[in-house]
Amino acid sequence: LGVIFFGDENGNLNPKSSLNRSECASIMNSYFFDGYVRKYLVYLSPSNQMSNPYTGYDTTEGEQMNLVGKEVQKKLLDMGYEVVFADVSRSIADRGADANNMGCDAYVAIHSNAVSGNNNGQYHGTLGFYNGQNTGSKQMAQYIYNNVANLTPTADRGLSDDMKTEKPFIEVRIPQMANLLLEVEFHDYKEYAKWIMDNTEGLGNAIAAGIDKYLKTL
Repeated sequence: LGVIFFGDENGNLNPKSSLNRSECASIMNSYFFDGYVRKYLVYLSPSNQMSNPYTGYDTTEGEQMNLVGKEVQKKLLDMGYEVVFADVSRSIADRGADANNMGCDAYVAIHSNAVSGNNNGQYHGTLGFYNGQNTGSKQMAQYIYNNVANLTPTADRGLSDDMKTEKPFIEVRIPQMANLLLEVEFHDYKEYAKWIMDNTEGLGNAIAAGIDKYLKTL
């Protein structure tokens, strides 16, 4: 039999005192669910490419995507989720292994995009890659992609199961849970780079809302 009464902040029971709403909810939770509340664990992996420049600005992909990641983290924590935020010094391969060892429920890599050569604005839009062999990956990827694609001002580029390619991305291949490698927009064209920088909070909220929508299906 699980413990139903925990007492006040000093561990004392006060049988003649009245209960407030939160105390009553705590007792009911303990009675019906044995005090157990499942907290889902999300691994956030913003780009660690600190030398990948934004066209026209003194900033990099790594700097900007870590700012977006912090907004995602803030929103998810407010929603009651547990979040692991990858250290910039942690390699991409090690991040996936860390998420597996921690038993994470979702893995989201956050990047901005670029092409080799000049981008005169013809390359643009949100792009995503997921592991179709992992339960929930396609579903979560679609939720997140839809939110971000609706936010970006350019035509978007779609989602794909990267495990169907000859050389899947590491951040798609290694994590064994629902995952997504998201490219929010291209940063090698000045107008698009500025849009990313001006929409850090909006991108964070959109990504977090997609993660939340997926985790609520579990």
